[in-house]
Amino acid sequence: MQNRLLSHAAEQRCYAWSRRAGYWSARVFQSALLLVLAGILAGCGHSIRGGPHSTLNQAALGTPSSLPAAGQELLAAASPEQRNALLDRRLMMIDQAYVTYINGLREEKTLTDLATGLAGLALGVAGTLTDGVAAKTNYAAAGTLLAGGSAIVDQTLYYEQTVLALVSAMDANRATVRLTIVRGMNQDMAEYTASDAYADLIAYERAGSLLAAIGYVQATAKEAQQLSEGQIRDIIPLPPGVRGSKACSTRSLFASNAKRTAANLLTAAAALKIDVPADEKTDADKIAERIRQLNRDATPEGVASINAALARAGVLVDCSP
Repeated sequence: MQNRLLSHAAEQRCYAWSRRAGYWSARVFQSALLLVLAGILAGCGHSIRGGPHSTLNQAALGTPSSLPAAGQELLAAASPEQRNALLDRRLMMIDQAYVTYINGLREEKTLTDLATGLAGLALGVAGTLTDGVAAKTNYAAAGTLLAGGSAIVDQTLYYEQTVLALVSAMDANRATVRLTIVRGMNQDMAEYTASDAYADLIAYERAGSLLAAIGYVQATAKEAQQLSEGQIRDIIPLPPGVRGSKACSTRSLFASNAKRTAANLLTAAAALKIDVPADEKTDADKIAERIRQLNRDATPEGVASINAALARAGVLVDCSP
């Protein structure tokens, strides 16, 4: 009996020690996890300023010491040649910084996504490591962490394609701004001033950022949407009779029409006020294509005008059933 009591007391002490060990293990794990998260998220909590500092109380004459070196150099340039030489060097410096940034962007994005995703998953799993949790539950939580980590890796690699799309947008945006600078370099100092050149350099540098890429994608997508909506609005439903006339004019422009000669088509194009370049006036196919483009989006009145011009030029075929 005494042995049983001693054995039971020993079991109670072991259980108490295991509870305390589990408690401190969970606390140590959670503390370490919070330190890791703090390191990952350090620097993310910047305050947002409503606008730039005012410069109205600074002297504008001379070269302000607060102006970056690029601005000071452009203000000191005395000729277009000096200005252009400075711009050439600055463009090369910005290009080199951009190439370095792009080369590290994919790796940086992957590491950031992995660190953030795995840390977030670990924080969720840490919630199961509370006081008195059995070892089996802890093992299950660890398994969840490993399985979830694998899914995060797959997702990160998949979304690398987004980075490629944004890089393409940055390249297009940079090319647009660079064209403005190159055009300005062909102008004199009065037409392309130091302030103009400096503003363009700032725009060129900012064009190589992710925020600028997102803005560029949104702007181009909006332009494409507006263009498509405008084209849809321009589509005019044609009555059955007009559709038949339009089909007839299209058949008349086919190469199988023996009356479809360059001379006849040129006569029809002139009547329709279609401008045909000199090098195309003897090419029946190219003239017919220009008339076909006009016929493709023609209104009912336009279809009638096209058929009349083709008929007067002797090109319109007999489309009667």
